[in-house]
Amino acid sequence: MTDPLPLADLLLRNLVLPAALCDGLEGTDLGDGLMRADLAVADGRITPLRPARETRDMGGRIAVPGLVDAHVHLDKSLTAHRTGVSRTGLAEAVELSIADAPHRTLPDLIARMDRAIAMAHANGTVALRSHLDSMAAPDDSPAWQALAVMQDRWHLRMHLEPVALMRIDRALEPGFAARCAQIAARGGLAGGYIPPEGCDRAAVDAFLIHAGDAGLAVDFHVDETLDPDASGIETVLDAIARTGFDRSVTFGHCCALSAMDRLKALHIAERMAHAGVQVFALPLTNAFLMDRCPGTSPRLRGMTLVQELAALGVPVGFASDNVRDAFYPHGSYDLWEVFRQAVLAMQLEAAPQDWIAAITTRPATAMGRSARIAPGAPADLILFDACDWTGLLSRAHENRLVLRAGRPLESPPAWT
Repeated sequence: MTDPLPLADLLLRNLVLPAALCDGLEGTDLGDGLMRADLAVADGRITPLRPARETRDMGGRIAVPGLVDAHVHLDKSLTAHRTGVSRTGLAEAVELSIADAPHRTLPDLIARMDRAIAMAHANGTVALRSHLDSMAAPDDSPAWQALAVMQDRWHLRMHLEPVALMRIDRALEPGFAARCAQIAARGGLAGGYIPPEGCDRAAVDAFLIHAGDAGLAVDFHVDETLDPDASGIETVLDAIARTGFDRSVTFGHCCALSAMDRLKALHIAERMAHAGVQVFALPLTNAFLMDRCPGTSPRLRGMTLVQELAALGVPVGFASDNVRDAFYPHGSYDLWEVFRQAVLAMQLEAAPQDWIAAITTRPATAMGRSARIAPGAPADLILFDACDWTGLLSRAHENRLVLRAGRPLESPPAWT
């Protein structure tokens, strides 16, 4: 006779889960991409259903896995009180941020990064990919040194992945291969800003060749503009074709697609799908900066064509981008709020079940991780006081219950 399984630590009954984020669970189909199911937790992980030492009825409330925020700027976060805020758009924000750079000492970076990561952690995020301004190589960069401190401090609580945000023409400098080796040794990605007019062909080719030789994926800021003649995306796609670059390629922003002639934009989107790139739309920062002019109301939303890209098979995610800095003066590293605003601004409310992956499984895949609700997965969950998509998207849910390894981070909200 087989010995019975030991008691689980916790049994959560009567949960509602996004079916697309679940594997290996038995439940009842509720329609709209939702299912009703029970979850058992043992040793901090979801386990096959069995009796538990503690059982709680969740009353049909929705749970999602821990969130993955794959485009942030920890080195700039929480500096708006020093920098001021751009009133005219991206160019002014860049100038304000550059002027603040001398203040980013190692102690300053450690203090602000720690506070920013704590915000994300409290809101239910389990992984962050942070672009770091990298004028110097990682070994000589206070931002990279501060992130290393954070990786040690937040080990097992927050996965942190760095991206070296560099000028593309650095790839033509003699020491760029060594710089890429340092990035690879620290588990990072090579990144850069591709201006709307594109970059020197030789520089982009060299960037991809050196990155590929070092085994690096790349993550570019590209076409962060509403110029319909922007050519940054095509510049990179052409370079991928010329060099045969076969590592992961991520594009952030891609705002210009929304301002182009539709047929031209769709042609570029088809090329992106063929090249296998993934895109992170950054709704809050782009809504703040794009089509910005003092004394006038914005007429363009400034967000990329997420529905068209997704329809063509391009993996699309949403991310926080800037938080309380010269580029965006608001926010609290709340990726759920980013998702709510993306659904509103990009008119995705007809099928939110198709988009919840944009802050869970898609960015997790981009970072080589998993964000699913399944036996064996970490019991890192966010429980909301809502039973359907309408209730879930109707408010910020500041009283959400964040579970790590099956246990609440803070005191449970009033509804538990």
